[in-house]
Amino acid sequence: MKRTILTAAAALLLAIPAVQAQKVNKEALLAKIEKSDADIANEKKAAKAATWLARGKAFYEVAVEPTKSIFANMEPTMLKLAVGEPKSTTKETLNGTEYDAWVYPYFTAYVKDNKVVTWKQSKWVLKDAPKKAIEAYNKAYELDPKTAEKVKEGLKQVSDFCSQVGNAGLDTGDFIGAADAYVLAFAAQSKPAYEGKPDPALLYYAGYLLTVDGANNPKSFVKGAEYLTKAIDLGYVDTNAEGVPEGNIYYYLFHCLYGQKDIDRANVMKAKDVLLTGIEKCPKNERILDGLMQLYTSEEGVGNPADLVALIDKAIEDNPGNVDMW
Repeated sequence: MKRTILTAAAALLLAIPAVQAQKVNKEALLAKIEKSDADIANEKKAAKAATWLARGKAFYEVAVEPTKSIFANMEPTMLKLAVGEPKSTTKETLNGTEYDAWVYPYFTAYVKDNKVVTWKQSKWVLKDAPKKAIEAYNKAYELDPKTAEKVKEGLKQVSDFCSQVGNAGLDTGDFIGAADAYVLAFAAQSKPAYEGKPDPALLYYAGYLLTVDGANNPKSFVKGAEYLTKAIDLGYVDTNAEGVPEGNIYYYLFHCLYGQKDIDRANVMKAKDVLLTGIEKCPKNERILDGLMQLYTSEEGVGNPADLVALIDKAIEDNPGNVDMW
């Protein structure tokens, strides 16, 4: 899976004086939000774009402060210089891999082979800060389109941060948190001042994670289907390392729809249609063929099995060594 990789955090960290151990001044951050709340409650100040720009910046700072000094692949010694000694250290296994877990007040860093691989945030100043920042920046643009450049810069910062949160959640197994973060990153890019088209890959990542989570939490299939469908409507299709379309997005959407068959039997035929569209666009995708075989062998009234035989014959022709297709 293609992933968003952020390096700006590394550059920011280099500007931090090494002699100081960073601390999260929660009271000061919340004081800025309280001042902003008072400002937008004031009719005159609320009518000014500058008020909302300041509010967007305040919420962004609240969001990033707890983890702004950590990034993937940094050396643990640099982490200590940035945020001090951990409160405790232990061993923890994530996705089958054991890490040294460094526990800090606001996050746990996972270290392996003398590198910080990922982290899990355990405490927030305000958990909805990124969403509030997006709303504030958008309001500033509505009041004064001339603020477009500043608003775009703010929205990009929020989007980058949310993408980073999504990446960390993917690595630590927090699929719901990661999916929500990717969707917020997409939302930031979808505002008028951002310019250009939002990256539908963010919806694909969210949909994929919810597909995986759906095995234990069927409600995730509903949102997963929503995000994957929107990504497809925006023209997105996943590709391999060479840039060739793979079409796994259709396979994941099939699972999200098929996982809702008990809610509405119409989802079975919708799932089939998604697979047929996928195999038409990406005829070499063996996952999609596997999904079709699952449907034809477990569900009555799906269609003529001869149609499936023809698709499998074509797959064997393309890849004679595929044992599953034989």
